[in-house]
Amino acid sequence: MIKNRDGLDEEALDYGLFFVKGQGKTEYDRYYSAVLNLERLISDEESDLLLEGIYLSSKDSWCRLTYIVQREQRSIAHSFIHDWIDKNKELSLYKSSKPTPLTRDLLISKFRTYLYTYTRVGLNLLSFNISYAQKLMVWIRYIMNMNQTLIPEQTTSDVQTLHTALSAHSEYFYSLSPSEKQVFIENLTKFDNNDWAHMMVNFILRYDPRNRFTLTTPILPTPEMRTINEDLKQIGIPVIYPDGWNPRNIRDAH
Repeated sequence: MIKNRDGLDEEALDYGLFFVKGQGKTEYDRYYSAVLNLERLISDEESDLLLEGIYLSSKDSWCRLTYIVQREQRSIAHSFIHDWIDKNKELSLYKSSKPTPLTRDLLISKFRTYLYTYTRVGLNLLSFNISYAQKLMVWIRYIMNMNQTLIPEQTTSDVQTLHTALSAHSEYFYSLSPSEKQVFIENLTKFDNNDWAHMMVNFILRYDPRNRFTLTTPILPTPEMRTINEDLKQIGIPVIYPDGWNPRNIRDAH
């Protein structure tokens, strides 16, 4: 999907937004219902031909779909996505915005590649097991983040563990070249003020516990953070993180 074609005029690209929910009794259910339903749009051949990029994120309990398109195709793209959502009885549209010129961040091709990659990888993880995907994001944000700061010699082992987990549970990640896998993991695990991990963590958890940390470089825990589960409960994330959980512990996925 992220084409980054030679000669592509990035100044001639626009982006648009759709905010949708799925079906379910709770905000939790409706969010993940929307995300998993939108996977079919993202893998659709027509959208692949029409769009230059697409990614999902969480915004105020809604699933936010951002698409990138060449300016001369923007009306066609907006109508295509609107009609696709409208025809899907499992989805309800809250609002949308017409395409506008790319933001400064979206002008960076490697950032657009990361956005699309984390969406595809995240969708695979959620399709495998929502609870596992959530725990993996908690592990990345709390355990891996803290190890880089407090036990830097643990970083290589953590990266290998993450690579193994993504290869096992994401067909899209597994399909990437070795260099593409390396770049994605590097972008996902550099916990500094740019902190691209925020996008994927927020997408899967609907909230990023990064907001509970002091934004220094590297990020450090605030004094009031006692245990992971106490912190998650205070934030309102309905995830129970087993003590000592490891991404390789598939039996603890549920």
